[in-house]
Amino acid sequence: MLKKSFYFFMSVVETGSFSQAAKKHYLSQAAISQQISKLEEEVGVRLFDRSKYRPELTEAGKYYYQKIKQLSEEYEKIEKQTRYIQKKNSQKIVVGITGPFENKYLPRIINEYKEGHETHFDVRVYTFEEGKKLLEAGDIDIAFGLSSEFSVNPDISYETIHQSETCIVCSRKNRLSQYKSINPILVKDEPMITLSSQMGRKFYDDFMKAFILDGFEPNIVKEVNSLSEYFISIKLDEGIGYTGREVVPEEEDLCTVKIVGSHHHADFAVAYLKENKKQSVVQFYEYIVAYFKDYKKNL
Repeated sequence: MLKKSFYFFMSVVETGSFSQAAKKHYLSQAAISQQISKLEEEVGVRLFDRSKYRPELTEAGKYYYQKIKQLSEEYEKIEKQTRYIQKKNSQKIVVGITGPFENKYLPRIINEYKEGHETHFDVRVYTFEEGKKLLEAGDIDIAFGLSSEFSVNPDISYETIHQSETCIVCSRKNRLSQYKSINPILVKDEPMITLSSQMGRKFYDDFMKAFILDGFEPNIVKEVNSLSEYFISIKLDEGIGYTGREVVPEEEDLCTVKIVGSHHHADFAVAYLKENKKQSVVQFYEYIVAYFKDYKKNL
């Protein structure tokens, strides 16, 4: 901050008296007078004409007040901008995730990032569709999801961070659990559980197109709106499912089977809105992308 005597000087000028300036700073009038006298000695000129009832600025005092006032205002701007920069770099980042894939990697990524950055995180779970819409609205800073969902909006910057192997997931009771791998055409008549279009319109459309490319129309017996309902239905052997292997929880009553020659694929991505200029968001996004690039190299 500026020297205290500068503020005392400006207060005398702006209140018009030593006594009022003293009250403003909770000091005695004598203390304020001493501070002004000391300031005049340091500057080497008389700033006030004390011969009248109220102190009046000398010509030198008028110039000095003008410059000190400008300096004070500039210093306040510097302080404000400095606090803004600090806030911008250390503010909370809201991250939207979709489920098990992020749960596997994100805690480690965040904990490692926080070691070198004063950043707070708020992690929330959404569907693919919800995450994309909230990102577009600016309600979350970073979203995880599928590349296909983010690709339709040019205002979103995204990077594919993982290409997952799509597999069949079924109950241990299901006949397919005995297979290690299978051709997709062999499951065309199997009852199937799928995630609904509410999870993500683009995701759903691409999912259905992949079946057509595989040469059949799936026997869908149930569509669900959440991963928890999806896996419960499969555990109850109401049908089989198609999903990325990383999404499948490691539970005894679930089994995964490799699909050979299918057009199904799951490209996981991380994204942020291009107009989001918060430096901490861009830095964390780049950190995530770099993390997965290094992860792939070390596999």
